Amino acid sequence: MLVSREKMLEYLREAEKIELKRIRFGESAPLPAFCPNCHPVPRIILPLSGTKRIGFASNGVCHDEIFTPGDAVMTHPSGWTDEVWDREHRMVSIVFQNDFLRVLYIAHNGKPPPQNGPDVFFHTREPIGEAGRAMIRALLSANRDSASSRLCLRALLTLVRETVEETETRFLTRRAAEWGRIVEVLDVNFCSGISREDIARLAGVHPAQVSRLVREFRGTSLCAYITELRMEYARKLLSSGTLKIGEIARRLGYSYPNYFIRVFRERFGNSPEEWRNGFRRSGQ
Repeated sequence: MLVSREKMLEYLREAEKIELKRIRFGESAPLPAFCPNCHPVPRIILPLSGTKRIGFASNGVCHDEIFTPGDAVMTHPSGWTDEVWDREHRMVSIVFQNDFLRVLYIAHNGKPPPQNGPDVFFHTREPIGEAGRAMIRALLSANRDSASSRLCLRALLTLVRETVEETETRFLTRRAAEWGRIVEVLDVNFCSGISREDIARLAGVHPAQVSRLVREFRGTSLCAYITELRMEYARKLLSSGTLKIGEIARRLGYSYPNYFIRVFRERFGNSPEEWRNGFRRSGQ
């Protein structure tokens, strides 16, 4: 894994030059039979060359589609994707974290094993600005492919590139870069029961450093941070679907629904079913 602003800018400029032809939007429901990769924050996937197979949910249906340069998928917060690594392709992924912007580049040869982390990685010191957040809200509110959505996404790509350009590499400390890699691992594995040692291996850091950086950047323990990610995703599942509580518990990585219910009640003050009923009554 290479941390490089210069290389990421090269790939972002390449993405900007590709004519956008189609945007798909990934939602949180319906869920597939397996446990997919959930994304707590908005994310964009853009193929640069080759063909990329991606599963996602949209308009009440699970899709499995082939994406080519000019296609893009943008996930809603807590939306999911299933990236299948069976085709040769190059891609850029942009993740809009609340406190920074993460950009990734992957080149996969289409042969086993599946991709394990990005080839090139960079994250900014600051999140995307208000103009970018407004564009994200507009895109997710529209939630459909159109000429205006494609223009909005193209403008957002330019803002992403400018944000990366404005981040001086001297500000990206080693600890910040390590934390960015840990976040990337957790974003797609927080429901899997992943261990601290696995996180460390995938992020390329020492296990003790995982705990230290979670404490430094989130002010809590690793276990508590993973629980927080799961609980926020639980609320999304409860608000957007009709899954039974036991199924939600399973998808969150809990073996016993009663334990999930207890953790949820401790976090939000009521049971998952009570929370869902209250959400429905409020008409949100």
